[in-house]
Amino acid sequence: MDSTWTYLTKEGHQELLLLGQRVRERFSPLLGSLDTFQFRSTDTQRTRESTRAFVEGLEDSKFTIEEPIPDGQYDVIRPYRSCEKYIQLNKTTHDIALEKFRSTKDYQQMLTGVRQRVGLPDLTHQNVTGLYDLCRYYRAYAVDRRNAWCSVFGNEDLKVLEFIEDLSDQYDCGYSSPYGAKLGAIPLRNLYENLEASVNGSYRITGYFTHDTMIEMIVTALGLYHDYPAINSLEMNRDRKWRTSLLAPFATNLMVVLNKCQEGGRARGAGAGAGLVGVSRRSRPRTARPPPLTLDTYSAINK
Repeated sequence: MDSTWTYLTKEGHQELLLLGQRVRERFSPLLGSLDTFQFRSTDTQRTRESTRAFVEGLEDSKFTIEEPIPDGQYDVIRPYRSCEKYIQLNKTTHDIALEKFRSTKDYQQMLTGVRQRVGLPDLTHQNVTGLYDLCRYYRAYAVDRRNAWCSVFGNEDLKVLEFIEDLSDQYDCGYSSPYGAKLGAIPLRNLYENLEASVNGSYRITGYFTHDTMIEMIVTALGLYHDYPAINSLEMNRDRKWRTSLLAPFATNLMVVLNKCQEGGRARGAGAGAGLVGVSRRSRPRTARPPPLTLDTYSAINK
């Protein structure tokens, strides 16, 4: 299970298992009265195993998992993989932005410092980002062990490298992408449809297991964590709201719970009827109103 970085690790399995258990404990009455349910993922090992771990945490044999949709045929949970205009644009825009940032003072100081620590004056950008990946992925994999890969970076170096990730994702799927919010609107419409079905009397739970790119597109469509002006490649914004290490870390989850208030203002229970939509990214709940984007918008992109 730990043989490649594209696989879900034991720690990741445990996170999703515990998340399922917390959902079971918090929404036990709803789970016991469901009319329909749906759990499905993209066709990668880590999302398939994440789905299995979460459902295992629910501890109910009635919950089954749908077969994943083959890559390139995604509709709701990973539409950007079948949007040709997005794919073509994505190959160039964020590369240009990153190239500009590499000429800034912050980046050059980081690169010089890392080269000096490792004693390799010809260390390339790809070498540095490779070391950074080893640092952060190993630290996530073995949280209770010392990580030698991180010793080549100072605190300021890590902040610069974090900003590079944020800048890349901003142009890839965030507010600097012309398609980020449009593609993020697709699962939001599906959300509305599921909420409407619940309003009409069908208690249900729907769980999609996807990737950080999709999460960030949804966040963009919701208008959350928007910097004014947007972060750019000319300077490093240290007070930015758009931080992918907080928006989309491992095991990020976005949950929407529908409630209905009865007479007297008392809630009937989670998942019933209509009310405010609560959006939660891990432990940070937030109420939001998605913009009126629809699947028709997405259909126009590929024409």
